[in-house]
Amino acid sequence: MAGEFADADQHGYFFTTPEIGQFSMVEGEFKKSGGYEQSGFGFVFGYTADDEGWLADYLRFEITTAGQFSAYACRGGTYIDLVENHGENTAYRYESSAVKGGYDSVNKLKLERSGDKDYILYINGSKVVSFTAPEGFASSNGVMAFFSVGKADQEKFPDEPVKVTYRITDSVAAE
Repeated sequence: MAGEFADADQHGYFFTTPEIGQFSMVEGEFKKSGGYEQSGFGFVFGYTADDEGWLADYLRFEITTAGQFSAYACRGGTYIDLVENHGENTAYRYESSAVKGGYDSVNKLKLERSGDKDYILYINGSKVVSFTAPEGFASSNGVMAFFSVGKADQEKFPDEPVKVTYRITDSVAAE
């Protein structure tokens, strides 16, 4: 992901690429070389945007350099875990041997959409979860890559910048 930012007010946010495209399947390689190890990176999809272009509701599939993954929906700031039902406003991280932990490790993330609301998520070829999107999501086949930035006490700006790269390795356009 190209781009730079240095404003301390941007701690605790996530940043997206422009929309990669409309897909029923997309696979990409991700690598994180710097930043807070618990900050996630991966794909955001099934989203809607508000009048100013901010993502209002979205589905997110992410990993961390600590070897964890999560899949959740966010609706108006409320999280819904898509791996296990923990009730509203949860976005748990799960340990997974499929994730190659550590900085500079390359991980391949893949999401497949089946029908209007069903998804299957893979990490390095291993299926980690399948789910049906909650009501009101998945009206879009659009996908963006993203990375998140930790809070001010988690990042070490400006000495250690957040560095995340990705490349799309395979895709199938939406029908």
